[in-house]
Amino acid sequence: MEATRPAPLARAGGDLPAAQIAKAAFRRLAIERLEPTPENYERAWRHESGDTAPPGDALATLIDRIVRGVKRGGRLVPPGEFIPLAEDTGLIVPLSEWALREAARQAKVWQTNFDFDDSIAVNLPSHLFARSDLIEHIHQCVTSFGVPHRVIQLEITEDNLMKDLQNVIPALHRLNEIGVEISIDDFGTGYSSLAYLTTLPISELKIDRTFVRDLGITPQSSAVVTAIIALARSLGLRVIAEGVETLRQMEVLHRLGCGLMQGFLFSRPIAADDLEAWLQQTVLPRKAPWIGQASELDFGTDAARAAGGRLL
Repeated sequence: MEATRPAPLARAGGDLPAAQIAKAAFRRLAIERLEPTPENYERAWRHESGDTAPPGDALATLIDRIVRGVKRGGRLVPPGEFIPLAEDTGLIVPLSEWALREAARQAKVWQTNFDFDDSIAVNLPSHLFARSDLIEHIHQCVTSFGVPHRVIQLEITEDNLMKDLQNVIPALHRLNEIGVEISIDDFGTGYSSLAYLTTLPISELKIDRTFVRDLGITPQSSAVVTAIIALARSLGLRVIAEGVETLRQMEVLHRLGCGLMQGFLFSRPIAADDLEAWLQQTVLPRKAPWIGQASELDFGTDAARAAGGRLL
């Protein structure tokens, strides 16, 4: 059954704010299952605005940075460079909606191609958790592609969680009820009380990279990571180390009891279409240096999940 297409927000001589038209344009791309390329975005903008061209301001800059996938000088532009602009323009909402739908679509593709049976993490700003339609939007995304709710995992940074805790709590419980797991990103960097860990339906803690960076160099970093791992275990939570870039860090984390990791040691960011080739050419033939080291450390299945079975 084809999704109902939204009616245009404005026509010739449209008087709607640019940000509102931009949001509608992004929603149209999501509903029509179009890639958010600049060309598709411009067509959607013209439809919503009454055939006027998008403005050459921050919105255009945002599109240029994000929706090409984007490469500048051979590198992907990191979220830290475009998320603040998305927040300022209000486009973080339609972009997040698109990311949720894309996660569900990609999970279905990988499920078909190589029996993917895990989750894809989507980092959302705290104010989206307070939206009354978040649950329904996720439900529509997963049912559209015939995948279970558990293929989407939502991440929220510890700072954002604590800034908007009372508004976020109801959504966390509803998400838990439908099978969507919640991960606390950048754990250990907030100023919060740890009491929330005992009352909220959280499944996972992600150790912030600032603690991982100096593992094996300073005893303070090892002490903090050890404490976080022990806390997670006592609460029955998974724990993942972020920003793992060296074999030394991997070895220390394993010794401290953390078997799930992510970082440049395993792979630089790659396009979704390239993941299967990476698994076939690098992971399964065991060609990466870290794979041999992981085997010596007896990571077991955790190593495979850190390598690529989990998409974080």
